[in-house]
Amino acid sequence: MENLINKTSSLKCADLSDLEEDDISASKEYALTLLAKVISSRIINVKAAQAILQKSWNPSKGMVVEHQKDNIFCITFNHEWDRQRVLNSGPWSIMNSHVVVRDWPPHLTVEELDFSQSIFWIRIAGLPPNMMSKANVERMDPKLAREPFMVQVPAYPSED
Repeated sequence: MENLINKTSSLKCADLSDLEEDDISASKEYALTLLAKVISSRIINVKAAQAILQKSWNPSKGMVVEHQKDNIFCITFNHEWDRQRVLNSGPWSIMNSHVVVRDWPPHLTVEELDFSQSIFWIRIAGLPPNMMSKANVERMDPKLAREPFMVQVPAYPSED
């Protein structure tokens, strides 16, 4: 087994133009898949990610977490509702580190996906409910009132 792993671990495709696309199979296979990147200089192992995300997301039909690279994990759900809830909720974290969750379009590689931005809900301490409005947020800080207000996520250098 180790011999097989050693032989296949170095396989790479330098020229994609020689390959054929199979959009139908890829669309079906990745329809229930998300990618999640943990923004941390610490390396998170897949077992820890699986346990923490399973507890946080509590998917009704289960999920599988696989390591992709550099704190990026492929999450495959068994039900579309769970996938949509995770994608549309948040923010998410693992061990106090932010997790950016993205769809994985079948025509992109992991390296081509953009994990540099994330959307957050903000809470302003001490603000009574009758003053929670976009107009009041704009009075406090005009940058926060833009739709959507995007936060640049710091990129940690990769170990490659």
